[in-house]
Amino acid sequence: MSSVSTGCVLIAALMPIVCAGIAKSGTFSKPPSQGGYDNNAPREWMARQQGWRQRANAAQANCFEALPFFIGAVLLAQQAGAAQGRVDALAMGFIVLRSDEWMDAVRNLEILTEGFPTYGGLAGRDLDAIAQGLTEIIDEDYLRYRLRSMAYIGERLEAMGVPTVRPTGGHAVFVDARAMLAHIPPSQYPGQALAVALIENIQRENLNPIEVSMSYKRLLEECNLKQEELGERVGKDRTTVNNYLRLLRLPEPIQKGIQVGKVSMGHARAMINMDDAVAQMELFEQIIREELSVRDVESLVKAKKAGQTEGMSVSGTDWDPEIDRITAAFYEKLRAAVHLKSSGKGKGKIIISYKSREDLERILGLINQ
Repeated sequence: MSSVSTGCVLIAALMPIVCAGIAKSGTFSKPPSQGGYDNNAPREWMARQQGWRQRANAAQANCFEALPFFIGAVLLAQQAGAAQGRVDALAMGFIVLRSDEWMDAVRNLEILTEGFPTYGGLAGRDLDAIAQGLTEIIDEDYLRYRLRSMAYIGERLEAMGVPTVRPTGGHAVFVDARAMLAHIPPSQYPGQALAVALIENIQRENLNPIEVSMSYKRLLEECNLKQEELGERVGKDRTTVNNYLRLLRLPEPIQKGIQVGKVSMGHARAMINMDDAVAQMELFEQIIREELSVRDVESLVKAKKAGQTEGMSVSGTDWDPEIDRITAAFYEKLRAAVHLKSSGKGKGKIIISYKSREDLERILGLINQ
C-alpha cells in the first residue's frame, strides 16, 4: 500500500475521534446541570445539542459508518492490482468529501458540468446549447431554407416514384412505407422492413463494377453533379469515377460478363482502350477462352493499337458510339469480325471476315435467316 493510501486510511480512522472531540469541546469544565458534558447519559446529552455540536456528532456517526467500507475498498483495490495513482486519488477524494463545505462545492460544480445529481439532468452548458439552438431555428431565413430543402427532396423522391408523406414539412421527408410496401400488412411493420432493406443495400460490399457504374451515372444525371462533385460525395477521385463510367461504353455482352464475374474490372479497363466494339468482343471471348490475365490483356491491347496484330476497326470517321453499337450487333448476330469503312457522307462499306469456307457458309446461313 502506498504512503498516500495509508495516510488516508489513518486519517479516516482518526476522523470519528476528531469529530467527537469537536462535538464535546468546552463542555468538560462545566457540571451537567449547567450544560456540561454528562458522561452518565452521553447519548441523551448529545441528543439535546444543537448547531455545530449536533453537526459534529452527526459527522462522527457518519465517519464510523463509512470507515470499514473505506478500509475494505482500499485493501481490495490493492489486492486486485488496481492502478496505484487511481487508488490514491479516490482515497483522497473520500477524505476531502467528508467536509460538508467541500461536498457542497463539488455538488455545485457537478450541476454546471454534469447535471443535477438527483435526476441526472442536463448540465448548464447543455441548457445553454439548447437556448442557442432555439434562437437559431426560429430565424425566418433559416426556416425558409429548411422548408425549401425538404420540399426539394420530396419532389425528387416523388419524381423517382418513391411515395412520401405529404406535405413534407420542415423537419424531414418521410417515406410512405405502407404505400411502398403495400404487400406487407401494418402488423408486420412495413416501415421497419423498409429501413432494414435500405441498410442492407447500403452496406453491401459485393456490388459489381457495372452496378457501381450505373449508380454513378444515375447520380450524375438525377442530381446534376459533375464528376469531381460526385467523387467528393462517394469518396473517390475523379479518375476512378471516370473509369467506372467508361465501363458503360462497352458492348452489352461484356457488361454482362463483368456482372457475372467472367472478366474483372482490370480486364474491362484494358478493353475500354480499344475503340472498336467488334475488337472488344473478340478480345472478350479470347479472355474467357484462354483465361488471360489482366497483364496479358493489356499487352494485347497495346499490340493491337500499335498495329502488330490483326484487329477490326472503324475507319474513315471519328469514333461514334452508334457505330460501335451497330458493329457489336453484327458481331452478336454473325459471330464474325466486321470492318466498317465510312466516307463521312453517310456512305461506306461493311467488310465481314471469315476464317474458312465452312465459316463463310455459316455466316451466309445466318444472313439469309
